[in-house]
Amino acid sequence: MAPNHVPVATIIENDRLVGLTFKETKIENGKVISIEGSEKSLRFPYIISSIGSIPDLIPGIPASGQIYDIEDELFCCVRGHSNVFALGNAVTGRGNIKESLDHGREISQNVIEGYLSEADGNSDAEVVARIAHAINNVSREIKNHELTSEQYDRIMDIVETYQAKAGYDGDYQKWIESHMPERLENMLGGH
Repeated sequence: MAPNHVPVATIIENDRLVGLTFKETKIENGKVISIEGSEKSLRFPYIISSIGSIPDLIPGIPASGQIYDIEDELFCCVRGHSNVFALGNAVTGRGNIKESLDHGREISQNVIEGYLSEADGNSDAEVVARIAHAINNVSREIKNHELTSEQYDRIMDIVETYQAKAGYDGDYQKWIESHMPERLENMLGGH
């Protein structure tokens, strides 16, 4: 299927999924918008879903529509936070794994170059010193903003809500085993 499409209906025959109907989408003001009248029904022998998705928004992190609100495209610094950066789907709004990986690499490199090395030609020792300085600043920021027990409890409530939504009970290995998608070779019976 082409990028920027969302499934809107299933095609079922003899109690089997044989295809999907898609609508084309576009990003408008940070929101994914379905384009009316763009429906396309496609039949497939197999349907494989992409893992990529738009982010679940987190209260307290500024958002614009379905993506995080960033101040600039070079570093993707989250609006109002000088030391919080967003990458991939959280910024692009598109659930494309390769595109998100490429975006993450690009922004990470920009942050390293823009925040950790002043100019080309810095020695390794200078870069190491800037990284140590940045780590010290982050550590100091964390220490200056220690959570109250109420804030910690609120964060843990949010984490537990998301874990419950995913069916996670605290046993990671058990959860992975019970949520492993069926592999194609198993579906084909080893052929």
